[in-house]
Amino acid sequence: MTGFSQTYLTFKEVGWFYMFKSLMKKKKGQAMIEMVCVLGLYLFLIGFMITGFQIMHNKMVYSMAAYEGVRTAIAYNPTTGGYNISGAKDRAEKILKSQIGETNGLIRVEIVPDGSDYYKCTVEADVKFLFPIINPNGLGAMRESTISTSFTMRKERP
Repeated sequence: MTGFSQTYLTFKEVGWFYMFKSLMKKKKGQAMIEMVCVLGLYLFLIGFMITGFQIMHNKMVYSMAAYEGVRTAIAYNPTTGGYNISGAKDRAEKILKSQIGETNGLIRVEIVPDGSDYYKCTVEADVKFLFPIINPNGLGAMRESTISTSFTMRKERP
């Protein structure tokens, strides 16, 4: 069998790839550019969500700590004949420590009389966010933001 040559098709020339071979040569870096553009948007959205969840979590925990602090402060103790303000501060700080853990920033718990029959508990802390995107100090600001909440309740009558 002289003069007869066999030609073998390569894997790339078989099937759907052979039909779109000319199209694939024209789009060498388009997929990479599209991925870079979309990846930046996805990272921004993920950072936005993480920061928002951090703000909501901290606000809820501080509200719960203020509620527990003022609830402890308003309880009249007949054996001591008064209200336990230091115990209320300890209770609020214990809630914060169990829900948030150790923080680098300063946490302030303040319980003061608000009028003659009320106590007001204010919990305030400086928080640094993982992705400071929606920071009130400006887009991408690296300094800490202050989150505070307060709760007021009427004292129990002796």
